[in-house]
Amino acid sequence: MLRLILLTGPGRTLADLMPTVPAETRLALQADGPAAQWADVSATTRFFIGARSPDYYLPTAEKLVKAMPHASLEVVPRPGHDALARANKPVVDSLARFLTG
Repeated sequence: MLRLILLTGPGRTLADLMPTVPAETRLALQADGPAAQWADVSATTRFFIGARSPDYYLPTAEKLVKAMPHASLEVVPRPGHDALARANKPVVDSLARFLTG
């Protein structure tokens, strides 16, 4: 089944991205720690969390939003952790408003 998935467009994209996983994992582990370590981020930041994401996504994003001075959060009703990849018109409109702010 996995071989068939890898023959699809999204499957090929996923396969192309696999070599980046070790470096990204190392960076994620280095960044692990209290949300307060992100308090100096001055960029305006928007977190989009899919409502069907793993349970730890939302509380983690909420802690980051509290810690970061210019952060906000939107929970996308249907998708999981790939909310932006499956963005519907309301999400795209929200993102567009954020980017053009």
